[in-house]
Amino acid sequence: MRKIDEPPSCGSNLVIIGRNSRGDWVAREHHGLFGGLFVNRAQAMKYALFENGEHGQLAAPIVRDVLKAYFDKKARLAQPQPQIAHIPTGLLQPPPPVPATTASVNP
Repeated sequence: MRKIDEPPSCGSNLVIIGRNSRGDWVAREHHGLFGGLFVNRAQAMKYALFENGEHGQLAAPIVRDVLKAYFDKKARLAQPQPQIAHIPTGLLQPPPPVPATTASVNP
């Protein structure tokens, strides 16, 4: 019977790093099986690289870029958008001409 090998990605744990809502550095396995809080980004990266084994040096920068793009977009959407005034088209037309009144002359 032939043994089927798992691809390398199936046996490794992808650890994602980023910041939580309180600003703490978080490293978490992508299925949530393990992780932790760290005092700075360097410590979170060390942990992610250690847990990812030899694939960590490839995965961590990609995840960093994805998280950065996500949080940049979230911050951009949270900023107030300028309001545009809509003027009804009837107000843009000149008013109708006033009919001329004829003065009646009494003899």
